[in-house]
Amino acid sequence: MDPAQSRRFDDYLSLLLRWNARVNLTAIRDEEGIVPRHFVESIACARSLQSESPPFWISAPAQASPEFPSRSAAGDRVTLAESQGKKAAFLSEAVRVLGVSATVHSGRAEALSAVFDCVTLRAVDRMQMAVQAAAQLVRPGGWLALMTTIADLPALRKRQERS
Repeated sequence: MDPAQSRRFDDYLSLLLRWNARVNLTAIRDEEGIVPRHFVESIACARSLQSESPPFWISAPAQASPEFPSRSAAGDRVTLAESQGKKAAFLSEAVRVLGVSATVHSGRAEALSAVFDCVTLRAVDRMQMAVQAAAQLVRPGGWLALMTTIADLPALRKRQERS
């Protein structure tokens, strides 16, 4: 990571910790848990998609998906979808504080009329239903990146085979 990216991640972590003390953004509340669980996973996903360099992507829900500063800095058009108002407010503040270019959609991602080159899903309740809705947001030939547990994979694969 270059120094500017590192600084943005530090700033994002500080902001997340401050907001999380007042507003329940994520159940993980300390730096030792947040960095590997939220930051490393999100950065690994973003880097695995880097070779495709998707220019227009959406992350949902997005409050604990800190890859958006690096995607914005790379010139990607980023939309952060968050259905919970307090989490969307946090994201708007993060975009402002970090000085990155991203759009925050305060509402359900499936309400968007756009299609995206890449849709990422992470920490989603009812993942099977979310995948079905998110798939409608991916342009033909685009990417649907799922950050889920190994335990959930068989059900997701079975659902996809039926679709």
